[in-house]
Amino acid sequence: MSAAATCDRKRLRVRVSGAVQGVGFRPYVYGLAMRYGLAGFVINGPEGVLIEVEGHRTSEFIAALPQRGEAGPVIVVTSANLYGEPLLIDNVEALRQLKGVADLVVTHDRDILACADDSVVSVAAGRDQFIRRARGYVPEPIRLARSVPPVLAVGGILKSTVTITRDDQAFVSQHIGDLNTAESIRAFEKTIRHLTSSLGVEPVAVAHDLHPDMASTRFAEANARALVAVQHHHAHAAAVIAEHGHAGPALALVLDGHGFGSDGGNWGGELLLCEETSSQRIGHLAPLQIPGGDRAAREPWRMASAVLHGLGRGNEIGQRFAAQRQAGCLSDLLDQPGGTTTTSAGRLFDAAAALLGIANLQSYDGEAALKLEALVRGTTILEAGWTIEGGVLSLGPLFSRLIADDIDAAGGAGLFHGTLAAACVDWVTRSARTTGINTVVLSGGCFLNAVLADKIPRGCSDAGLTPLVPRRLPPNDGGLSLGQAWIAALKIAQQPPAGQELPDMCLSVPAKIAKILPNEMALVFIDGVNLEISIVLLDELDVGDFVLVHVGYALAKIDPAEAKRTLELLQELGAAKECRS
Repeated sequence: MSAAATCDRKRLRVRVSGAVQGVGFRPYVYGLAMRYGLAGFVINGPEGVLIEVEGHRTSEFIAALPQRGEAGPVIVVTSANLYGEPLLIDNVEALRQLKGVADLVVTHDRDILACADDSVVSVAAGRDQFIRRARGYVPEPIRLARSVPPVLAVGGILKSTVTITRDDQAFVSQHIGDLNTAESIRAFEKTIRHLTSSLGVEPVAVAHDLHPDMASTRFAEANARALVAVQHHHAHAAAVIAEHGHAGPALALVLDGHGFGSDGGNWGGELLLCEETSSQRIGHLAPLQIPGGDRAAREPWRMASAVLHGLGRGNEIGQRFAAQRQAGCLSDLLDQPGGTTTTSAGRLFDAAAALLGIANLQSYDGEAALKLEALVRGTTILEAGWTIEGGVLSLGPLFSRLIADDIDAAGGAGLFHGTLAAACVDWVTRSARTTGINTVVLSGGCFLNAVLADKIPRGCSDAGLTPLVPRRLPPNDGGLSLGQAWIAALKIAQQPPAGQELPDMCLSVPAKIAKILPNEMALVFIDGVNLEISIVLLDELDVGDFVLVHVGYALAKIDPAEAKRTLELLQELGAAKECRS
């Protein structure tokens, strides 16, 4: 490429206001960009439509955009709900809440019994991929590999769904939304009542996320005696396993934004070994500091700063992100020991977007990652762009390249996607050779990214592995409840009929703390066996305390008298041979 051609390349940001947000405008802009060979993105915003383009024919693109007065009025017809709230199905409530927002509310004299959002489906790797599963697909059941007891699974807190099993079928609810408002939680509870009533099922147990402070977890704890806690990324993997009816062990690569780990940490880029109802963490992405905690998920420049700090270039933070008020002091914060870390794959997308100048802040979930993906016109792989040691995948060499002065946003986006995909394939392939397991489950919200959804399964297949991907549910948290339901149902099914000897560990067994171990673990005695359990869900435990143990976790602290009575009852049933203290 000549020097003149290089100088002719421009990057422009255009904001279009007025009646532009009707159906068809963004596809029109996309078509123009393709016509003139431009990279970039187009999104709706509070002040109109924001367009960014980069290439050699930006002036022709600008000239082709409609000017003021050229387009007629546009009517926007959309669902009746405020941002972040569930759909309104009551005429009176709709008229009250949408007053001042909508010019017209269309009502009907026939009441709506249950709300259902529009389903959203994209095309990735030449196949349909759910982003949101609702109207048109619910309540069609997902056929399971075997008949299981009836259980209710309540999902997570984002992109919420619930699942109820009945015989060999799993009924996954419509998309409910994020459980961060009172109205959305009421809609969540109403959905459970409606689905339970419609199916005529009385669940024998409730499955929930391991995170103790989710609205869905609190609902489960308040409404059920038999609880099964399922680790977030294990549930992601189990949803795909259940959908495909896979039997036997499987590796699982789960890439998402955040999930509560079994060690109490912030997980999000995990390599698991799953079999039956168990999972083992055999690898994860290299931990990265998250300065500001949850705020870092809304401000990608913070994750970029953590990357710079990790590369020994923390002194550049203030200069690179001078527009951010706290940039000057963030390096000192990152220097302090004991900072919170994450293995999140989603935060790596945020860091890359900020380092390439694409997005320092984001106003909605996944904005930085979407803008980064939109710039990809082709992928390249950085040789030696990653390292794998002890099951830990580090992309440090890739980020060192992304912060170089001679790389533009589009080139960096292609390099990031191509190298990340290649690194993941290498990671999984090495683990397959080590374990002898050739089936690999691919799930998590990052697989909504069309590039990863194409490159990683293709790379696994080329390496002789069998990839399993979500087809009937989204890879994001919309599929979480199915995985929870499958694991819980299998656990319940493993319990013997009444009158038969119970297994060594029933749903809940009292145990006495013998020793407090590092990393929020403790040593207890159950059935004469030394057992290490996680005590991450409880505070202020001491040696000698009695706890209720369930699938390796201390769920509650109980008094000695209650523990004694429970142990005596279990011994009568044959559930506990002895409990040494």
